[in-house]
Amino acid sequence: MTDAAARIRELERDLEDYPDERTEIVTELAAACCEAGQHGRAEGLLRDLIAQSEDWTARVQLAGLCFDLGRTEDGHAELAALRAALRSGGSAGAVAEGLAGQLLEANGDLDGALAWYDEAISVLTAEEIAAAGGRLGWLTTAGPLIRGRRRVRARRGLPPDDLDRSMPSEQQILTTPFPTPARPAVPQILRVLYWPRAELAAAAARWPSLTDPDLADPARYYPRLQRSWADATHDGVARIELVPASVESIAAYADRAGTDIGNDATRLAYLAERHDTGHRLHWPPPRNSACWCGSPAKYKKCCGRPGTRSTTS
Repeated sequence: MTDAAARIRELERDLEDYPDERTEIVTELAAACCEAGQHGRAEGLLRDLIAQSEDWTARVQLAGLCFDLGRTEDGHAELAALRAALRSGGSAGAVAEGLAGQLLEANGDLDGALAWYDEAISVLTAEEIAAAGGRLGWLTTAGPLIRGRRRVRARRGLPPDDLDRSMPSEQQILTTPFPTPARPAVPQILRVLYWPRAELAAAAARWPSLTDPDLADPARYYPRLQRSWADATHDGVARIELVPASVESIAAYADRAGTDIGNDATRLAYLAERHDTGHRLHWPPPRNSACWCGSPAKYKKCCGRPGTRSTTS
């Protein structure tokens, strides 16, 4: 299987697993289809997305596909439809207009590109434009638009104007180092208290203020935990230990301690006691072991199945 085909399969699974991220996934899938030579499918995906949500960046992506296929008139028609749809899109519209400028610039239409860059900048506020003049101003919304406009004007032989000079030169931008963020300390062992399937509904009913309604749904709760732990191992956590909670035991602990489980310190103390009395699992479990979430399925057929963005042992 080629890299593009494998990427398509991965994104198709993501569409099923993460419906809330459909717009982003579909645009990535369309790009992967183009890479694999599936231009008809890519166009269909983008047109469906535009019809469902009038996604502006998808419209630019579709115009680019048309240009790549030699359908220049269709590409310009898509950009005309974008201009009609944008009307007063504010900063979000400016981003799409800047992408249109980049597309026309890449296709040699410098006059058209300059018109899009000018239009994009015209909808920005004075504060947004001024922010582009800072040390890292090229990372702001206005930064790429002013740079693109400046680049196209230079290619057309136009002298720099005040807006061109409002940002550092390209050489200054290229030699400006990124600030180095302080790296937070990564724990070697991460212990996590969670509700197994047999306890989730009862916990949500008894303590609704402690249970996000979205996470009380098993179809969302367990995949989200799985992804968060996979991210933790990627960030350097050496070992993850899971401590399954039970409604009965945590309520008894709170009564015995004379405290409220709504208190973070109470839950941490309960986690420690529960862990020390043997209620703990190592994550991820072996593929053929019972799943950590408490379902009757093996881990490889449940939370560890392909497409859950997990790591398995």
